[in-house]
Amino acid sequence: MNIKNKWLIVLAVIPSTTLYSMDMSVVNVALPYIQGAMDASIEQITWVVTGYMLSGVILMPLVSFLSSRFGRKNYYIASVMLFTISSALCGLSWDLSSIIIFRLLQGVGGGALIPLSQTYLAENFSKKEQGKAMAIFSLAIVLGPAIGPYLGGWIVTNYSWAWVFFVNIPIGLLNIILIYLIIEDPPFMKRAKDKVDWLGIIFLTVGLGALQIVLTDGQYKNWFASGYIINMTIISVAASILFVITELIIDKPAVNIKVLKNINLSANSFLSMVFSLGIFGSLFLLPMFLQKVMGYSAYDAGIAIMSRGLAMVISMPLAGRLFNKLGPKIMVLTGFILSIISSVQIGSMSLNMGFWNIFWPQFTQGIGFGLIIVPLIASSLITLENKYKIDGAGLFNLIRQVAGSIGIAILATMIDNNTQMAHSVLAQNVGDNTPTMMSLRRAAAITHSHIFYPPTQKVLALINGLITKQSTMIAFNLAFIFMAVCFAVSIPVIFLLKGSKDSKNEDGSASISVE
Repeated sequence: MNIKNKWLIVLAVIPSTTLYSMDMSVVNVALPYIQGAMDASIEQITWVVTGYMLSGVILMPLVSFLSSRFGRKNYYIASVMLFTISSALCGLSWDLSSIIIFRLLQGVGGGALIPLSQTYLAENFSKKEQGKAMAIFSLAIVLGPAIGPYLGGWIVTNYSWAWVFFVNIPIGLLNIILIYLIIEDPPFMKRAKDKVDWLGIIFLTVGLGALQIVLTDGQYKNWFASGYIINMTIISVAASILFVITELIIDKPAVNIKVLKNINLSANSFLSMVFSLGIFGSLFLLPMFLQKVMGYSAYDAGIAIMSRGLAMVISMPLAGRLFNKLGPKIMVLTGFILSIISSVQIGSMSLNMGFWNIFWPQFTQGIGFGLIIVPLIASSLITLENKYKIDGAGLFNLIRQVAGSIGIAILATMIDNNTQMAHSVLAQNVGDNTPTMMSLRRAAAITHSHIFYPPTQKVLALINGLITKQSTMIAFNLAFIFMAVCFAVSIPVIFLLKGSKDSKNEDGSASISVE
């Protein structure tokens, strides 16, 4: 295949990659409007997001199995078509049940898009060209969730929530045409006619489904204080164990988890998991902090954190060019160090910080994230044989996606718990015999004022508000320090990564067996 056709493949796969990743965040902005239109509670409306993520993560590891059954190109086109049609149906939804069902279908169509796109690029670009191709691919994955809230906000402000879904239709139709004209199945791929591994598929669906429910509903139900969450956790763990056992002993498993014997893929997957905690955690924490604590509007918060996206746009193409020269180890290590520095800087924030105190740590973080994600994606499949690349892509993206959900759940719980803990500690300093109140008493005696002591309800409310604000500030700081620690303890794994220079054969054959 000549270089022109290779870059046409990039053109064909990028729209679907961007659509799936962007739809994870663009709908969040429209949720309050959808909630009003559907007359739903907050807990009910979250299933519009959960349903999409749930079906998407279940489909990711099944991409290889479904491709072998129906033909990869046919499955790719069918997935984009289902995603596009269900997007239209979401916009036409008439009640809560209908939009949740259509979002589940949208996730079924979308879950295959990123693994398939990554597989086509990994197969058709030589190892020396992987960096440049994956830089563009990574940009689509990462910037999709980043621009989603801004696009969603603009759409619901100027049109209606339904157009958040309708905007997918022309892009999806164009993508179907591009895939039909450009993409071809690889010559080594053969249609499978073996018996279907229904047991493995059922265990996978139950295990991942129960896990996603735990991550979504846990915070609302006070986690393991709820019998429902305990039961769902037991179901998830049991089904996941049975899934692993089934896939290891069956001759033709639906999910080839044996590819994780490839140390390079496993190391990349672990580091991608930590990266997902960082990027999804930042996207979750910082906008909420700026609006909830600092009093920024949604627009001002977006402007304040724009530097991260700008830095990633700069660093990711650069990372693609440097991949073959430096290899993944140096680049990912540099990215982790920058991420640690920026997380510590953000974790040292105070209530009187200015715009530039937010801008520069975010810019540093964006540079670091760009240096991490490109080499991780470019090197994740590089030591796998071509016939195993689609298995590796499915598991790599599954781990990355689930890690993002777990990270957000952990950080949200940390914010709640640490805010309460900090509030309790700080409130001890405003009791009747504390230095603070004694100072108020002395000030009142000197000025002969009875306004501030004994303190009025208004003054107490003001003090409590200040304590709550400071407690929330401390909780957010601790969350960012936790992210820095996660990056730091993961550094030894970086030295297990392999790049194009570590892989012997140009034809894509593996340097490490997965059999």
